[in-house]
Amino acid sequence: MDPRQNSELALEMTRDARLIESLRAALDGLGSLAGQDAAETLAGVDDAVLIDLLQVLRRVRAVTAAVEARVQVAFDASQRALAEQRGVAKAERGKGVADQIALARGVSAHRAANDLALAKGLVTELPHTLARLASGGIGEGAAQAVAKETVCLMPQDRALVDERVAPRLRAGTSARRAAAIARAEAARVDAASVTRRIAMAHKDRTVTTRPAPDAMIYLTGLLPVKEGVAAYASLAKHADAAKAAGDSRSRGQIMADELFARLTGISDADLVPVEIQLVMPAEALLEPDPSTQPTAPAADVEPAVPGECVSPCGAVMSPAPWPFGTRTPPRGPEPTEPAEPVGGCGELPGRIGEHVIPAPVARQIALIADEKARRWIRRVFTDPVSGQVRQVDERRRSFTGALRHAIQVRDQACRVCGAPIRDIDHITPHASGGATSWLNGQGLCRRCNQTKTLPGWRTGAFEVEGAHVTVIRTPTGHRYTSHPPLLAAPDPTPAATVDADRDAGAGHGALNRARGPAPPDIERRLSKVLDAIWAPGA
Repeated sequence: MDPRQNSELALEMTRDARLIESLRAALDGLGSLAGQDAAETLAGVDDAVLIDLLQVLRRVRAVTAAVEARVQVAFDASQRALAEQRGVAKAERGKGVADQIALARGVSAHRAANDLALAKGLVTELPHTLARLASGGIGEGAAQAVAKETVCLMPQDRALVDERVAPRLRAGTSARRAAAIARAEAARVDAASVTRRIAMAHKDRTVTTRPAPDAMIYLTGLLPVKEGVAAYASLAKHADAAKAAGDSRSRGQIMADELFARLTGISDADLVPVEIQLVMPAEALLEPDPSTQPTAPAADVEPAVPGECVSPCGAVMSPAPWPFGTRTPPRGPEPTEPAEPVGGCGELPGRIGEHVIPAPVARQIALIADEKARRWIRRVFTDPVSGQVRQVDERRRSFTGALRHAIQVRDQACRVCGAPIRDIDHITPHASGGATSWLNGQGLCRRCNQTKTLPGWRTGAFEVEGAHVTVIRTPTGHRYTSHPPLLAAPDPTPAATVDADRDAGAGHGALNRARGPAPPDIERRLSKVLDAIWAPGA
């Protein structure tokens, strides 16, 4: 390389390093207001100054959002230029860009792709709105709302709407208000495009779920307005009739119960078929040593009868209506206050899919006295050191594929972004000799499964003291670790540590957390190994 080019490259790297360091210094300054001494510092500040500080922080968030939009667009342009130099087809050049941005921002790939599209619109076609955001004049939500409502317009029409709308946006303009202003102006400029957009939106109708607080879930249907209003009116009419007949439930409860009954054909929620996955330590697979078994039960624990399972806390549970248990607690029409855990021990929560529920609620679902309720039990064995799933019982009526089920239970959600699992993926592809095994398998959503096959992406699987760890390397050389959630508490005995040459928590090429709580010292132990396996440029 020419010496002059070397000098220019060194100067550019120095400039980039200074930019990052200046941002880190600013973060340190803001962090001092959130540290342990912040309460004492802020206590002596005048109230008017505190309000001024809140206003400044609002502007900081807005300016940061504008900078983030420009950074995303610059990264996208750079990646597309590199793909063009490699001869990649134009339609394929943007693949994997949003996924890298998602890992860097700590959001899902779906959200990152949407945000990138909005950022492109702001940077390239909505300069006035972006300028308002960059000056702190409006919030990120308002700017994105304008970008969403004008996406159907041609660039010249979008620029015209931007010029008219931006002066009308104020600091307190909500995203909903900004969307209404932009929507009305877009309809004035090009009504035909807005009409076509409404027609195309019908293709996006769908049903989705997302977790809600207190062991609840949001079931959302995106429908054309006339179908949605008709469905709601039908449920409301049924609720009004039930209330008139003396039903003690609230109107909303009646509508929710009727919606469930119409969708599933099940009139009683207790009759929903359920599989109970009983988490057990791996030692349960071994024959117990008679010399270590107690000769008599403790005085404060009720002796177990045949078919009952005694938990480590001493709680006796009989999952009826299975043949090996008959006693069940009474169940009322509505959930009752959960009792305190027996023996004072903490209890691990249960899960339905990716939704967490407290242990008492899980027992309430499992211990149903109704003879019509279908319940199965499957044992889930966990590693005593890491607490992660190692094996799942193969026996379960009407079900096959124990290994697939074990990986689903272990991972619970996509290992990269946390979305629901759609595919059980070979980490090392089967075509490349990858085994169909617990170690080489991971649960992924459809998008993340497709992304890992793109050029420049690498994924490796490691087992460290029973913990299953996957490491993702992106085309820029950044690495992210993923750890499945723990179903059982790990052995508290301290594990031996392995020295690493670098701190695994920060810096380019270090290990960043993609998803899940990390067992102790996992990143530090992997750093040295990964440096040898995946050297820069490998």
